Amino acid sequence: MTESENAKYPSEIRGALEDEENNGETSATEMLQQARKWDLREMLTDTTDTDTDIKDTDTFHTVLDAADDRNDIQEFRRAHGDDKLAEALAVTIDYLNGELTRRMAATELGVSNYAGIAITNEIEEVVRERYGDDPWLDQQLRDGVE
Repeated sequence: MTESENAKYPSEIRGALEDEENNGETSATEMLQQARKWDLREMLTDTTDTDTDIKDTDTFHTVLDAADDRNDIQEFRRAHGDDKLAEALAVTIDYLNGELTRRMAATELGVSNYAGIAITNEIEEVVRERYGDDPWLDQQLRDGVE
């Protein structure tokens, strides 16, 4: 294992690699390969603009305003707060980009399938309204919205 990998990966992976060298097992190599895949997945699937805080975007402010008229957004915000609502906007964008299903979005959010599906449906409507008016949002959506 290289010095940079030694510093980068958790001790259980490093320990398993040392055991592998002594016992000839392949599970540690598989663990290291999986860790590398996670690193790559994180780089490839990060669709949100890292230079802009999602909570500073016009689209997020529109989602907040929509809570006045949309009960699902209002209840989600009350139950989970603005940070989780911003996360819901991010996973809705991932859903619209075809990176995950609504149920996967619920899992990412750590909420029930019902709550995850309801909030992504509501936020999707806001995204469709804002598309073309918010340059940040337009940049996040790979193929636009139908």
